[in-house]
Amino acid sequence: MKKIFLLILIFFFIFSFSSCFDSCKSPQEISSTDNSGSCDTSLWKYVYNRDRLQLIKKCLTVSGTIEEIRKEKDGDDHILLKLDAGQDSLLTDKNKEKQNGDLVIEVVCLNTIKQEDAVNACKDCPVVQVWPRSSHVKVRGSYVIDRHHGWAEIHPVSKMELIK
Repeated sequence: MKKIFLLILIFFFIFSFSSCFDSCKSPQEISSTDNSGSCDTSLWKYVYNRDRLQLIKKCLTVSGTIEEIRKEKDGDDHILLKLDAGQDSLLTDKNKEKQNGDLVIEVVCLNTIKQEDAVNACKDCPVVQVWPRSSHVKVRGSYVIDRHHGWAEIHPVSKMELIK
């Protein structure tokens, strides 16, 4: 039953976003806006094991509050973002079950790499600003489903801005 729901959810996202799939404008139903109109697609070359990620939307802007930041062995920051109202449709059941109901945000190659097979992926990666826990932020990047875990993510993050 959960697999059927996930497939329906994925189909809904693809169908809903198909009219603007190649642009980086946020869908109207998402409360945040994308004023710059672009994502840095070159960051995909720094994503370790990118085949595990199913691209749903090339560029999406979301907003919320950072609840947790974990430093991963592949050098990424694994961030849990409590989404602002009106964006819950971006979450899968796995986000609700395994990620405290938060959207996963992955900023690539930010930290010391402790996973040997990930070192080459991070060579010369540009730095994306990350704000501390409890910050209210706007995040822009690719919206994906992690096939290994089943949760939704913004991965890689192109930009993170503090909302005052």
